[in-house]
Amino acid sequence: MRLLLMLVLLFAMPVVASEQASLESSRSLLVYDLEQRSAAEVLTGLRPHISDQVAVSEQGQRLLITGPADQLEQLEQILAALDQPQEEFRLLFAQGRQDLQERQRSGSRQYSTARSDLISLHLTEGVPARLERGFWIPVTDVRAWGSQESYQWMAGGVWVIARLRGEQVVLEFSGRNLAKDSRTRSGTPPVLAGSEVESRISLQPGQWQTLASEGQLRSQSSEQGRSFSTRRNQNYYSVCMERPAAQLVCPFN
Repeated sequence: MRLLLMLVLLFAMPVVASEQASLESSRSLLVYDLEQRSAAEVLTGLRPHISDQVAVSEQGQRLLITGPADQLEQLEQILAALDQPQEEFRLLFAQGRQDLQERQRSGSRQYSTARSDLISLHLTEGVPARLERGFWIPVTDVRAWGSQESYQWMAGGVWVIARLRGEQVVLEFSGRNLAKDSRTRSGTPPVLAGSEVESRISLQPGQWQTLASEGQLRSQSSEQGRSFSTRRNQNYYSVCMERPAAQLVCPFN
């Protein structure tokens, strides 16, 4: 019986070794040189598509990826889609008597920004731009008993950064000074470190989003030092992001 077991093991060892050698020979190496984005940015978008059979390392702007050839082919296509130039955006801020978000949803023909105070801000993806006037921004107030959404008056001199996240654009607002993030590669513009971001909102390009109305803000007006009109027609504070690369613009006239 012991002799039979030894014979089985002897015959099985070449088979296992052959399968292991075949598996190793099927692994390939992909060397990808990034041209538009940093390795950190690209890896953030690539990681959800990396299986346990794939290993990735970086050398500056060069990615070294090993794994099955068929998976590397798919990853190369994803890399090409991720390594694209920074997009340009146009951010619109509106303050007026119409709830632009509700008007757009209802498809009202009376929809208009003609009576709104409308300003625009040009943004390059990932690059801080300065908003030179005040605006109300929703913020999350985290306390011991839970979180609560409130509104903060962002005075003139607020920095705004747009980051593309799938189909949405995330806006980061900060009233603090710019700081160089040591994690970014040389030659890139200064960014706001995560701890300095005071507020974030997500926007669907081409769609108005009403952030607040004067009715919502009256309850905290004393804390912010702001006064509001008591007239029946209250003001609404709305934003909309235009994404020209995807032909998504904000409707207004």
